Amino acid sequence: MMDLFRPTCLDILAVLIGVILMDVLVLAFVRAGWLSNKPVFASLSLVAWIAMGIPILYSLMGRRASLPIQNGAFFFYGTGCLVYMEMRSVLSRGYSLRILIDLRNRGGQADVGTLKSSYGGGVGVSGLLLKRLQTLTEFRLLKMEGGRVGPLTPWGRMAAATGDRLRRLLRLEQVG
Repeated sequence: MMDLFRPTCLDILAVLIGVILMDVLVLAFVRAGWLSNKPVFASLSLVAWIAMGIPILYSLMGRRASLPIQNGAFFFYGTGCLVYMEMRSVLSRGYSLRILIDLRNRGGQADVGTLKSSYGGGVGVSGLLLKRLQTLTEFRLLKMEGGRVGPLTPWGRMAAATGDRLRRLLRLEQVG
């Protein structure tokens, strides 16, 4: 049993590393301007790579793994993918981390006005809000026209209700 489990773990890690490398490659192409920089594209691309990893993992395990081992392998793979997605999200969009990076790039200190105006790679706090609203519009979670935001789409209402329930369940008073 242990002899079978060890190759399966290596298979999972190999596929997971492959998915991450392909995602990083796509992100490099986006930054180079060769691919669309819309958040929807990056998200769908990652989902596609993760989905492609499933049959690859299955073919690597083949018939040598029993059904419980295969099921465990797919759950482990899914968990690894979720951890990667969350880490990517925190590193790319984490507010507090962004502030620390901006401070570090300014020699460790700056006044609040400078941080506000340079926040988010130079778009400032209001630019950051606009950027996030545009992302929500691209994901069709809300409608935005000029300076007016809303209404929420059915998907947006469902996402907001789910997020609100999860926040209450986890007793998170303040988010963002």
